[in-house]
Amino acid sequence: MKKLLNVSLFLAVLILGIALLVSGLIDGTAFVAFIVSGYLGVSVYALLPSITEFSIGGNSVKFQEKLNEAERITDELKKLKSIAVKTTLKSLKIQQKANLLVYQNLLEFRDIYQLLSDTKEFETDYQVLVMETALSLRENVFDFVDLEIESYKSQWSNWRDKYVREYIRANINQDSLSSRVRMSIRFANQYLYLSHFIDGLSAGGTPMLKIISVEDGWHMIMKGTTWKGR
Repeated sequence: MKKLLNVSLFLAVLILGIALLVSGLIDGTAFVAFIVSGYLGVSVYALLPSITEFSIGGNSVKFQEKLNEAERITDELKKLKSIAVKTTLKSLKIQQKANLLVYQNLLEFRDIYQLLSDTKEFETDYQVLVMETALSLRENVFDFVDLEIESYKSQWSNWRDKYVREYIRANINQDSLSSRVRMSIRFANQYLYLSHFIDGLSAGGTPMLKIISVEDGWHMIMKGTTWKGR
């Protein structure tokens, strides 16, 4: 595979040089210089893994040592990233006293998830942690839904979903809903968005997390004054 790549690079340099020459963008001398410099660059790339030391201005540089140091720094940065991500996600799981704080946590969670889901480490290092955070956030969202359901099953289950859907259907078309009730319905929808997101993660995918809009205004609700009184 490596040899094939090197050959392809050599051919690419040659084809590009010929194209520039035929189009008149370079003359014969420049063509020769381009080919020589291109081939030299490809040769260095091909031999790079076997180069252990080279000299710059009479100073010897041990390439392998520098490469090992760069790899060590990269590993340390990965560890720091992992610690920062885990700490942040853990903080987002904490129950909040106000619905606005839960909403802000949702936005931050989505931003972090979007960054992590594009990395090759997501499935091995972060998928379970993201799942646990989403489950906790779903519980926090339910704190601000005007629906009394006794929690007798695991948070990993979607057993509440049917009750939440029924609650939305029963209230969505009613006239003269208070701001408080409208906010409750919006959080009920957010609960279902999180359930859909969790299902996607469980299936091994990287689904998009939908979050309710604030375009219709915001009604602040404190947990101590909610219907459930929790």
